[in-house]
Amino acid sequence: MQVVSLKRINSIAILAATQISVEMEFLVGKGWLHLEAHEMRQVIIVAAIVVGVCVTYALAHLALIEVGREVVVVHEPTPTEVVRKARLWIVDDGRYSWIHPGGANAQWWIPHMDANPIVEIDRGGEIRRYRALPDLEAHARVHQLLREKYGVADRWVRFLEGTDTRSGLLTWGERCKTVPIRLEPVVAAP
Repeated sequence: MQVVSLKRINSIAILAATQISVEMEFLVGKGWLHLEAHEMRQVIIVAAIVVGVCVTYALAHLALIEVGREVVVVHEPTPTEVVRKARLWIVDDGRYSWIHPGGANAQWWIPHMDANPIVEIDRGGEIRRYRALPDLEAHARVHQLLREKYGVADRWVRFLEGTDTRSGLLTWGERCKTVPIRLEPVVAAP
């Protein structure tokens, strides 16, 4: 689950529409492209449709990720000791839970997890403390649990971002490199 992917896609759509407009103006200005008023209107309509499709895609992506599914808020430590909140999916198997933060989520925290292993997670309005441990061996199992729990939404995200066995549409041929994080409950002292 990547909200950043949504931002990335939206940015790409806006940049593409802007680039098309700039190139069209350049070609017309140089006299290399001669468009009548009705042809220019058609080009603008096509560009508007492309941007509309991209915005619709971004909203659908957000709806699949956020609406009607369990999303927890992970309170991650940062180098400045300010806690960053990341919205992530969570899965359970036995006494452990796992989160699967994407590349943009937890950019600082994951490499420094040994020094900052305790995280707080807001799950269903209740804040719980966990010891977070990287668990590369659980990658395939976590993907399976995500598929079971989040269904079509997870299949969509994996289509875009890949799995441990195949690349995704937006990862340019790379497989999922995210390390699943095992969450072990921290029991408060009596």
